Amino acid sequence: MRPEKWIVWEPFLLALMVTAGIIIGMRLDNQMAPSKLLARANSKTSPLAPVKDAIKYIESRYIEAIDAQTVNDTLLKSLVSQLDPHTYYLSGWHYHSFKHQMSGSYNGIGIDYEVLDDSLTILHALRGGPAHKAGLRTGDIIMSIDSIQVTGSNLSSGEVYRIWQSRDRELSLQVKRASKETFEVSIEKATIEIPHIPAAFMIDSVTGFIKIASFTNSTYREFMKELDALVNGGCKNLIIDVRDNPGGSFESVVDILNQLVPERDRLMVYMEGQHVRRTEFRSKGNAYFTFDHIIVLINQNSISGSEILAGVMQDLDRGIVIGRRSYGKALVQETFPLTDTTALNLTIGKYFLPSGRFIQRPFSDRRSYALEWESRGASGEFFFPDSMPNGFSDTSNPSDHGRSLPSGVGIIPDIFIPADSLHFSLQWKTAKQIVWKYALKQYGKNLQSIPDNLEELMAYKERSGISEALFEHLKDHPSMEASFVEKNQADLNHLFWSEWIEFKLGNNEYYRFFSAVDPDIQAALRYIRKSNSEKLTEDQL
Repeated sequence: MRPEKWIVWEPFLLALMVTAGIIIGMRLDNQMAPSKLLARANSKTSPLAPVKDAIKYIESRYIEAIDAQTVNDTLLKSLVSQLDPHTYYLSGWHYHSFKHQMSGSYNGIGIDYEVLDDSLTILHALRGGPAHKAGLRTGDIIMSIDSIQVTGSNLSSGEVYRIWQSRDRELSLQVKRASKETFEVSIEKATIEIPHIPAAFMIDSVTGFIKIASFTNSTYREFMKELDALVNGGCKNLIIDVRDNPGGSFESVVDILNQLVPERDRLMVYMEGQHVRRTEFRSKGNAYFTFDHIIVLINQNSISGSEILAGVMQDLDRGIVIGRRSYGKALVQETFPLTDTTALNLTIGKYFLPSGRFIQRPFSDRRSYALEWESRGASGEFFFPDSMPNGFSDTSNPSDHGRSLPSGVGIIPDIFIPADSLHFSLQWKTAKQIVWKYALKQYGKNLQSIPDNLEELMAYKERSGISEALFEHLKDHPSMEASFVEKNQADLNHLFWSEWIEFKLGNNEYYRFFSAVDPDIQAALRYIRKSNSEKLTEDQL
């Protein structure tokens, strides 16, 4: 085989070798050089010899030239589809996006954007970032990037992303405002730190709230910075929100747990797999802060790392979990780069909580696994605690206080909070999209008159007449029913103004605004008050 052809097919064969460690029990050492792995594939006795021979025949005898990239992508996607649901192949801009998410930073100008009605619209300009310093703001429409038209060109978000990536360090943008003003601005790219703690604030004089959006290489550093500020503000009780958190860096979760488990040498979580020896992660006993109460908020979209955090708090009886049953993923992945633009995200092990329970949902029936949310909705689980499965309890490994905890079904909360059935209706999902687009457009038109603080913004809300205009807009929309709008005006109005608060005042004020009506947060506050009241009574006795 000629060297250049070997390079073309190397990603496929390397992926086969890594995966073969699972399929045929071959021991793979992560420290082993790729050349040694590939040497095994070349062995005459290798079970992969037919694959190698087939590729050789295709290259040397097939009637037409082969598009190597397309073949690689097709074969690798087919290969990983035969493994577990959380092993996958990454290529192109999906791989770039994955690396940015895991590293916690990227090279860019610091904006969130979306292609809306064929217009590249800025959703947020990160405070202090290059775009923010250049004067760009929510609602601005980018017409072109370095003379490449991106609005009115029927481009997808992925295509726009590739244009951003291909540009040099300095970008020339043509921008249009809602006021119809059009201007050009030059912005130099920089390293942008992605915030993964979007909100942290004191809910009352002794209770702090911290939202963790995902776990990356920078999450622990952000967590400690925000935690220090909360404690300096009088925080004695901590509410950690990992709802809708998809997980991420295992190491980041362990670092955060070390700040929540003050004792030394407590088993927090362990991992093992076919080619990974049992590895235990124990507390270091170097927690800088202590709390009277820790509450972790979860829901059906709390996945992997979020479940480790909540599960350890349960198993060690260090805190309580409030919300709805979590996703149920207890598999650990490692990323193996194949080329500069492709990688294999491979499941290498399982993690177990300190009680010994394994919370991974069964996935032998892949269709049922994929349709889990539909199944939960049909069973009424989102709304009634009795509909949650019991899983199987390992009574030989209970929590610290002797509670029997279920395995195989994710994390079941200590206090169940039903979802709002309104938010599961088709009309509400449609309304959310309409309200969001309307809020974005109206924000750009009214920006000059929108106050800069929450109190004045709420007063502006009452006198502006914008809420009434919103209701009329919804009633006139062909996808909406007027009776639905009439019945749910309060929720729709709250949704609209929460968007404006986020646009104008940022995530912290957005979450603070929602906290007053968030049933999970309110349940956490009730639990703290009740626990403190009971302790006070015991102390008096």
